[in-house]
Amino acid sequence: MWQPTNNDQLNGVLTGYVINVTEIEIGNQNQIVTQGAQYTFHNLNPFYHYSFLVAAVTVGQGPFSAIFSLQMPQDVPTAPPVSIEVTLFNSSALSIGWRPPSAGQQNGIIEGYTVRLVEVITGNERVIDTGGPHTEVFVTSLHPHYVYELSVAAQTVGVGPYSSPTVIQMDEDIPSGPPTNVTATSLSSTSIKLTWMPPPLHNQNGIIREYIIHYYVSETRESVVKQSPDNYTSTIITDLHPYYTYSFEVAAVTVGAGPLSTEFTIRTLESEPTGAPQAVESVAVSSSSVRLTWNPPLPEEQNGMIRSYHINVTSVDDKNLMEFFETDGLNTIFIINSLHPYYLYTITIAAFTVDLGPHATVQERTHPEIPSGAPMNLTVVALNSSTTQVSWDPPLSETQNGPISGYVVQISGINTDEDFEIQSYEGPNTFTVSNLHPFYAYAYTIAAIGTGIGPYSTALVFQMPEEVCTAVVRNVTVDVLSATSVAVSWLPPYVQSWNGVITSYTIIYELLGKVNGGSSTQPIQTDTLVYPQPGMMFNNDPDPRASAQLPLQFESVKIGLLEEFYVYQFSVYLENSVGISDASQSIGIEMPPAAPSGPPSSVTALALSSTSILVTWDNPDDFDANGIITAFEIILKDSSNHLRNFTQPPSAFSFHLEGLNKYAEYRVELSAQNSEGRGPFSNPVFINTLEDVPSAPVDIGVESVNSTAVAIKWSPPLSPNGILLFYKITYDGYKISEGNDVNTPENEHSVPATGGNSAVLFGLQSGFTYSFEVRANTSVGFGDGSQVTFQVADAEVDKSETGNEDGSTPAITATAIVAGLAFLVLIVLVTALLWRRIKRKHKFKLRTGLHFDNLGAKAGDEAEGNLYMTLYRKPNEETDGTQDEKRELGAGPGNINGENEGVWTILLNALLYVNLQGGPHVLASTVLDALLQVSSLV
Repeated sequence: MWQPTNNDQLNGVLTGYVINVTEIEIGNQNQIVTQGAQYTFHNLNPFYHYSFLVAAVTVGQGPFSAIFSLQMPQDVPTAPPVSIEVTLFNSSALSIGWRPPSAGQQNGIIEGYTVRLVEVITGNERVIDTGGPHTEVFVTSLHPHYVYELSVAAQTVGVGPYSSPTVIQMDEDIPSGPPTNVTATSLSSTSIKLTWMPPPLHNQNGIIREYIIHYYVSETRESVVKQSPDNYTSTIITDLHPYYTYSFEVAAVTVGAGPLSTEFTIRTLESEPTGAPQAVESVAVSSSSVRLTWNPPLPEEQNGMIRSYHINVTSVDDKNLMEFFETDGLNTIFIINSLHPYYLYTITIAAFTVDLGPHATVQERTHPEIPSGAPMNLTVVALNSSTTQVSWDPPLSETQNGPISGYVVQISGINTDEDFEIQSYEGPNTFTVSNLHPFYAYAYTIAAIGTGIGPYSTALVFQMPEEVCTAVVRNVTVDVLSATSVAVSWLPPYVQSWNGVITSYTIIYELLGKVNGGSSTQPIQTDTLVYPQPGMMFNNDPDPRASAQLPLQFESVKIGLLEEFYVYQFSVYLENSVGISDASQSIGIEMPPAAPSGPPSSVTALALSSTSILVTWDNPDDFDANGIITAFEIILKDSSNHLRNFTQPPSAFSFHLEGLNKYAEYRVELSAQNSEGRGPFSNPVFINTLEDVPSAPVDIGVESVNSTAVAIKWSPPLSPNGILLFYKITYDGYKISEGNDVNTPENEHSVPATGGNSAVLFGLQSGFTYSFEVRANTSVGFGDGSQVTFQVADAEVDKSETGNEDGSTPAITATAIVAGLAFLVLIVLVTALLWRRIKRKHKFKLRTGLHFDNLGAKAGDEAEGNLYMTLYRKPNEETDGTQDEKRELGAGPGNINGENEGVWTILLNALLYVNLQGGPHVLASTVLDALLQVSSLV
């Protein structure tokens, strides 16, 4: 955080701050741009030093503040120790060594290390704190032959990440515990199968290679030792005495034998009995039960412990009726139940030890009973909406259990408390039931009467025919869930008035108009929702037969995609298979407002000047406003993404933006606001401010070409404010001669902006001081000019510099040029005859200047010769507005050098042009001028 720059030091509008942050340990630098006078940095490196510099920004960045430095607090390491090494000492001890994490990942001062050992099999974890920056620890009391995963973590202000697990297995030792779950099973009277489980894993201490078995015979007091092959956990011991008692103990062997297990005692198997139960008697107790009594077999015939008695019961009247019962070996009385009334049964009984012995047999008949079967084929037929006819068949003969004297019919109303019971004692098996409720469901059951009333048949549910529901749904409510959704709830009519099964509800909701907008009685839009929809269920059972006794619950459905800030009217209809009910009471609801879902419409931007634009817009569409518009927000961005925000009242639909950059592109976006928030921004509109005159060119420089020409250069304006068209150079000169100022007329020279930022100006007066001004223009006009003053070289100075570098004079070259010029004079006589015709045609005056520079250069010289000829074509009084024409002929640097290659061609072309344009007198003047210059060289 920092204090903002004082207003008197801002020198402009504060646009933000630049923060330079340096991570001192590794030299990383970064720059952050922010708007407010504070900034929060995240994801810094713990325990690192940082320095900060802050500078304010207006049109540019100001000076930085003083350096502020701080060190971040310590944190837990972000990397584990490395180079983990483990050394085993014995089956329960080892040492662990490591190296610290790299310095850049310690994040503080390492106060110690945490070593974690995890038993792979059990998952038990052991954590050791070194208590200091030691990088080695000795660990004891480990479990022999266990596999451990070792990992180490460094500690600063907390524990850092653990290293990748290092897996190590301890050495073997003798078992420290015996085998477990030692059990024995008698396979016969002379063999026993012995089984056990290995010692618990934490007691094995190695690989079990075999087991040693000790057993003791109680009856003979004999001890025996045997070995189990390999590491099997079961064995069969044979040649034992029948029904003797044996005690077994087992020990495991790894590198040595471990302790013996707990003793397990078992007896060999018995034989099956050889005698049947004695004194067997049966007595019928009821129509479905018989009491059976007996004595055990003789003791010498039992051959072991009698564990149970097996009783088989078979019906003599129906061979398919068979029952099996088993009773405890200590009981000698058993009641046989669930027998058929008045049936004769054969009963057998046998004792069971290890197998079933011989059986004894008796017979007994049960008492008679009421019918055990219900009448069959119960049918119900509706005669009308309130009358049914009931018919049936008698029970099966085997379930009648005696003569049938009559029938009892029960009718229960499922939807009401109505109950009917009708008894019939005489012929035919049918009767009629009247005064029933339409569409109510009734349950019909029927029973036969013998010595009493038999069982009732399965209830037959019969539904009376449907009728149209005459009631409407009740308690319709509409709850607003959001700006676009509601929950419509209602109670069904009372069940008694349903008169059918509810198949669906229809919710009709009508859009009446905007809130506070004068809702219409005629709906703008009507929509329908049928409930339930696929995947939905009724809250109430739609069948009145099932829900007549249940309190009715509210049905509810959510309706979405409604329009925010609009008025709706809801009605609910009930429908069954016959038809649809009348509408419920209509409920009106006003939807709450929400943030606009659409931007302002018809957004346009018009450039008014080079620094201002006009933005216009309309309200969002009616269905996008979602409330009363309270304001419009305008965002203006330039090409540098500098952002400007403006807020306008809801009544304004245009805004004049001023103070903008000249001839700059801007991006305009608008959003609408209401009481619930701001809506989305419109699609951007791009607009350019208009062109303006440019600023002055910069970096003007002048260099001398010769005594009558200079080269001038410049850089474009810093603010072109439009498309540059051309540059205009205005210049005039003065010279103090004999105490008087001699001035030249003001001249102009234009250069297209696309033709470069330089020009060569000819025809200047040697020794004169010239003032040059360069101005640029756009389509709007010329901007300010930049000026520079320069003195043209004196002609005497130029002549003194025409010698070669070694000081010699170019006599040979000059003589050759004089001869050439003399030859050209002959051409004048040949072309003189043509002059009159040309003059009549062209009607101009021609002023020329021919200048030579370093004509004496020879091949191999570094200096290069130059030849310049400037012709000024001036209109005379007879011309018709022809513009001044200036033409520059000749050779630039390097075109005359060495052996004066090309000199004659250049001179010939130049002088022929002079003759054609100006006539013989101009040609003669030009030749004379050339002769004078050459003579000065000679």
